[in-house]
Amino acid sequence: KNPLHAQWVGDPVGEWNGQTLYPGALIDKFYFSVGADVFLAAEWGGTYIARIDRLFETKDKMKMFTGRWFYRPHEVQEVLASRKGPKTDALNEIQDGEVFISDVADH
Repeated sequence: KNPLHAQWVGDPVGEWNGQTLYPGALIDKFYFSVGADVFLAAEWGGTYIARIDRLFETKDKMKMFTGRWFYRPHEVQEVLASRKGPKTDALNEIQDGEVFISDVADH
C-alpha cells in the first residue's frame, strides 16, 4: 500500500511525554483535528471509529495520533452478555446504528 502523505496544520500547541502536540493535520488532502471522529480502515479489512485525542510528532519525526475507540452495538452486547451478575435491560435498549465511546485508547 502507498504511505499516506501527512503534514501538520498550525503551530505546535504543547508537549506530551516529550512529543510535540499539534492542533490539526492534513492527510492526503483531508483535514483532521483534535476532537474529530474518524473512520479507520484496517489493513486486514473492516472499519473502525475513533475520536482523535492527540496529534503528535515523535522524537524521530513520526506523525501519530492517539484516539479513543467507539464500539458498535454487537461489540457492546458481547461485553455486557459476558459479565457475571444480574443483566439489565440495557441490552434490549441498544439501537442499530448507535456507537458508544470508550476509554480505550491507542496510537
